[in-house]
Amino acid sequence: MGYSASSHIVIGVRVRRKDFFVEKKVRGCRHQNTKDKFCAECGKPTWETKGNYSFNLGDLWEPNEDGISAVAGNCESDEYVIGLDIGNCGGYDNPNILLIKMPSDEQIAKLKKDLEKLLGGLYDENKFGLYNVFYES
Repeated sequence: MGYSASSHIVIGVRVRRKDFFVEKKVRGCRHQNTKDKFCAECGKPTWETKGNYSFNLGDLWEPNEDGISAVAGNCESDEYVIGLDIGNCGGYDNPNILLIKMPSDEQIAKLKKDLEKLLGGLYDENKFGLYNVFYES
């Protein structure tokens, strides 16, 4: 097995996987009693905490209709950059030196708007920028 390394240049927002996890309180049973910890009729907890991801990162491994994708340093990464992958270098088929054409101000404004719509409360203007994401396997 050989070694491979590449680098992706992404304009976007850095996010953590755990930020996508949302917990909700849901009814543990269908009986009417809601003030006790356990239901007097069936014995189940009255309320349970269920967790789920509010956003499926797997949907962004390939760019969406706006060109937005998720890029990670490796498969086990807890951090991702979600945005426009504007170039990559390294690996077998890519050059080691790459000229990156920066998007226009209008394209950047549209990207920010698209990211806000896609990520909702996870969008953080302070984490928006140009990222170099290094990947090796």
